[in-house]
Amino acid sequence: ISNSKSQYITNANTDDIVAPTAYEELMHELDSDNQIGIACCPWYTTHKPNLSWCHVNGRKYYPSPYRGDITKTTLGHFPLWRRDVHDKVGLFDILFKSLADADLWARIYHKTDYKFAIVNKPLGCYYYRDGENYWHKNISSQQWDAYFKKVEEYKNA
Repeated sequence: ISNSKSQYITNANTDDIVAPTAYEELMHELDSDNQIGIACCPWYTTHKPNLSWCHVNGRKYYPSPYRGDITKTTLGHFPLWRRDVHDKVGLFDILFKSLADADLWARIYHKTDYKFAIVNKPLGCYYYRDGENYWHKNISSQQWDAYFKKVEEYKNA
């Protein structure tokens, strides 16, 4: 991110499948309003590995409006955000590991005037490896405690 010159940033994960037009559509949402700092979308889930987008189907999940705490919302797996949010709130906090993105979203929400937008079309698919959500599995109670402490600090700053 520090070396990027792009206007937008996203993350890539091995358990995500994105539609061929996903980031184009998310960019369109960001381009539609300079007050939007991050855009996300609904997604499907699958238990089948190595699917291509044309074979994706399954249960749909929809993001809910983000209110500053990842445990009280469903932001989604495929966000796209403005590069300049990092100038305002810093980079990912690597101490958080699996919660680094949740911490970044909380900082964007509490420390900037940016809005969060939802494109109302499934543009991705999350792969539950062996039927599990590895994102939750890899987070220790100490990491959750540190995250909750930081969110409270952001709220009260």
